[in-house]
Amino acid sequence: MADIKIDVSEILKDYLFPILGAGVVGLLLFQLFFHDWVWPTIISILIFLLIAFFIKCWQYRQRKLWKKRCEREAEEMIRQKMEIIADKALCSFRSVGDFQLDAAIDLYRHPILHNSHYNERFVKFDNIQLFGKLPYLDDFNRALLPNDIAYIQCTNEFESYNGGTRHYVIDPLFYEILKNYVENGIKDYPEGLNIMQFAKYYKGSSIN
Repeated sequence: MADIKIDVSEILKDYLFPILGAGVVGLLLFQLFFHDWVWPTIISILIFLLIAFFIKCWQYRQRKLWKKRCEREAEEMIRQKMEIIADKALCSFRSVGDFQLDAAIDLYRHPILHNSHYNERFVKFDNIQLFGKLPYLDDFNRALLPNDIAYIQCTNEFESYNGGTRHYVIDPLFYEILKNYVENGIKDYPEGLNIMQFAKYYKGSSIN
């Protein structure tokens, strides 16, 4: 028959205070009020369970507080990162030349393809007006400032001679500034815009 081994150290680590508390109370009850171990034992067990319960409740509360603190710290880090990204997008928008801005406006006004994302545009080669401005759109495909995001990206690089359709994706924050400029003539974010709602788009971004 195999020996059954119990790791007492684990039990003591988790229940040392309940054991000590219940043991002290049991000894006092035996010494002062009872002369047998029946009631002191029963009361000690109840006290042990009560102390263990309160300790578990306290530990659970501490874990919840620690988790909330970690969540707040993580959210604050994301907020700081988003503020940096938003400031860079606004700075880049205000820095573009007139020809690039005109091309970006035409791209924004280009019809949205059915079932595509709001910040996507598909430009066919026969769109003469917009295709003439493609070199200026290509300037957005490169970071305008160090550590910037490419704010208007062409994902497939199809040229006019092959009859293909170019697929453009406009950075979400840059899109909000562009939209506000087209609609209101203001080179800034729309009033009351919550930049945190765009955080999911920048999870992998590295900001220095």
